[in-house]
Amino acid sequence: MNLRSKEIFPIRTALIGFGFSGAIFHSPFLKVLPAFQVTHVVSSQNEKVHTTFPGIDVLPRTSIETCLENPLIDLVIITAPNKDHYPLAKKALLHDKHVVVEKPFVLTQTEGRELIDIAQKQSKVLSVFHNRRWDSDFLTVKNIIHSGALGNISTFISRYDRYRPHPKLERWKESDEEGAGTLWDLGAHLIDQTLQLFGLPERLFAEVLCQRTQASAVDYFDIKLMYRSGMRANLSSSTLCIAPGSKYEVHGTEGSFVKCGHDPQELALIRGVIPTHENFGKESENFHGKITTQNDGTHTVASLNGCYLAFFQQLQSAILHGTQPPVTPQDALNVIKLIKLCEQSSKEQRVMTIE
Repeated sequence: MNLRSKEIFPIRTALIGFGFSGAIFHSPFLKVLPAFQVTHVVSSQNEKVHTTFPGIDVLPRTSIETCLENPLIDLVIITAPNKDHYPLAKKALLHDKHVVVEKPFVLTQTEGRELIDIAQKQSKVLSVFHNRRWDSDFLTVKNIIHSGALGNISTFISRYDRYRPHPKLERWKESDEEGAGTLWDLGAHLIDQTLQLFGLPERLFAEVLCQRTQASAVDYFDIKLMYRSGMRANLSSSTLCIAPGSKYEVHGTEGSFVKCGHDPQELALIRGVIPTHENFGKESENFHGKITTQNDGTHTVASLNGCYLAFFQQLQSAILHGTQPPVTPQDALNVIKLIKLCEQSSKEQRVMTIE
């Protein structure tokens, strides 16, 4: 891989898109890490961008090609709508840029494989922003499972419920375009987390549908992942859940762990909390999970701190030192593989075999 010297700072970065993801999930971390310097943003929201990055170049969508051709840009972060991920990532890689793509990676496996091949030929880092690997609750669940405290896992349940009874039809995520809807949004996170814990399943069955009146995009899914060992994972999301239950339930031969609440980082970022603040990512004790075992009964487990900053730190290392990216494109492509199989399973109402 053709690497810049580790002494050469900063990594000059262009953001494609400055909606919620670009403004909330990427910009705060790029600002606090001295290894990155945002030099260009492609967006129609000039004032919003300049509030965050005073004095930088803000380019219209029609100038994307000009941005990608700029030899002074090292890294391109793509936070555009899902359907644009593949063409923009391909152009950026062919213009010799390192690339981060907001999840989901792409819309088809063919697109993903092509991008992986191009990145390898160009000797460029390609990663996907599956940031919820660094959620406080998921890190805690992962730690408990790996500790062996629950024994052999028999059942894993992961939910991401919301109460949004009225679709916002003006948003592309709630339109009828390909790649919209909660399966591609929240489902991508839940699938990625589960694959990190247990790997690819042997089979799956899914229900994917619209429950809200006037909804154009999928707003409900229920996925069952079946593993050769007999372990079962159930991943689900509803937009009509005003009183959500547990976020995670993990049951094994030696015990169970149940966890409610959501990682605090998103809300903190919306409120403008700096990611390097000492309490950033620290979860309220009210949402700490409970572990129950036959010998020790039930007790509370303090949650690990969430840390989206780790993604960008690992990205920095990958670009400057050739280490593995925070999320490999193959991992992200496996998520796409399962999403497509979930859609097919729901449409055909049958169990799908993962090959």
